[in-house]
Amino acid sequence: MSRISRFMIVLVVLGGMLAFFGFQEWRVSKGSTAKPIAVELIDVEAGKAPENNHWKLGESVALYNACVYEYEQSKYSNAEPDGETKINYCYYPIISKGHPFLVQLSTLVDKHGSIEAIPEAEVPAINNFAVLVKSRKFKVLGDIPNDWDVVPTTQGLVINRIASLDKKEADLLKNGFPGLNTDKLLLLEFDRRPASIVKIGGMMVGGAMLALGGVAAMFAKRNA
Repeated sequence: MSRISRFMIVLVVLGGMLAFFGFQEWRVSKGSTAKPIAVELIDVEAGKAPENNHWKLGESVALYNACVYEYEQSKYSNAEPDGETKINYCYYPIISKGHPFLVQLSTLVDKHGSIEAIPEAEVPAINNFAVLVKSRKFKVLGDIPNDWDVVPTTQGLVINRIASLDKKEADLLKNGFPGLNTDKLLLLEFDRRPASIVKIGGMMVGGAMLALGGVAAMFAKRNA
């Protein structure tokens, strides 16, 4: 195969990919506003998620210690990931201050005086949550906090229309939260915003033109 033929094939593939990504951006952005809407996590936990996918959540508790992540590693390496291992993204659950787990925990703290004083047999379990945040803000494994943290706001885009957990990620979460239905989780990509119509149109039209141009060039070369 000549270099020119390979270049034409590359054009078709790149054009197809660009058009596909543009279509995905349209799917996830459809019906969402450029400015995020204020959403209360406790309402989402009660099954009252808005149709607008661009959210700004109020104060919540991030369960970083229950994080699952995708990390980079050479296929020839058998080493276990460590604090310097690069990660592509991670998922961590968030719960509202009114989540049953935190309500029970607060009652027990009042009873025993502190979290540390609660007998192990009385510590409540978290067996459900509604929102899983996908984040790329942590660059290496050691950047991920190993405990809970109260976060004042979380802005992002619900991406369930175009993304889902893979089997390994779902299994890891089910192991940590027995009884959890991962199919019902809402995946909120941190700091993601809806794409503009101009961007979506540019990707889809530009990709289609690249692909069609490559196909046309291949036919012209064949008929020459």
